[in-house]
Amino acid sequence: GSDDSAQYRMDSRSWRIGVQKGEADDIAFAGYEVANPLALQQMTARLRQAGVQVKTGDTELAEKRDVMELISFEDPFGMPLEIYYGATDYFERPLVSGTGITGFLTGAHGAGHYLYAVPNIEEALAFYTGVLGFQMSDVIDIAMGPDFTARGYFLHCNGRHHTIAIAEAPLPKRIHHFLLQALTLDDVGHAYDRLDGIGGKTTDSNLGDSTSSCITATIGRHVNDHMVSFYAQTPSGFELEFGWGAR
Repeated sequence: GSDDSAQYRMDSRSWRIGVQKGEADDIAFAGYEVANPLALQQMTARLRQAGVQVKTGDTELAEKRDVMELISFEDPFGMPLEIYYGATDYFERPLVSGTGITGFLTGAHGAGHYLYAVPNIEEALAFYTGVLGFQMSDVIDIAMGPDFTARGYFLHCNGRHHTIAIAEAPLPKRIHHFLLQALTLDDVGHAYDRLDGIGGKTTDSNLGDSTSSCITATIGRHVNDHMVSFYAQTPSGFELEFGWGAR
């Protein structure tokens, strides 16, 4: 990356998560992988048939993303999305983390998932399932705060229980949280210990009104994907879920 951006590895892939300087402190874009040029052409045609404006042939952006080819477009709410094939792997350079983490569950499962707040759930579902072709995993009412519950729709396009969760919720940012899934439960415990000493505002009633930790939800298991995880607030204000063991 440059002085205004950084890219982070999770596996043999050249990068999985990018951070760039900006005013929004929010998710900037999400990328989804297809198998080959034909699959990319098919998705391009599918999007255009649905009336979506698709940008193709951006070789400069493809080089920046370190992929062979990509298309870029926006969902109905202006969220930038990209679909690509031919990402770069460095199999001869295995991930070695200074924290000693065993590794992350990626591969055919992708980088993780994120929870996305939208203004209109019907429009969102029509786009993500009807146009992009995501499949519904389940629907759950989620406590988004002490006095607010939203209905979450959990969708997948790969082997994960959900690749994206969508909720109609008046959140200050598009993204509520993103997930990183570690390979061992010990990795989760070690990450919890490291983050527990970092200051931040907590909302977990078990922790009280403390600012000595950025942990926002202590370790527990989700009812739908069975992930054992905790949540921590990032410096940007949205949250990180760090977990293990999802089905």
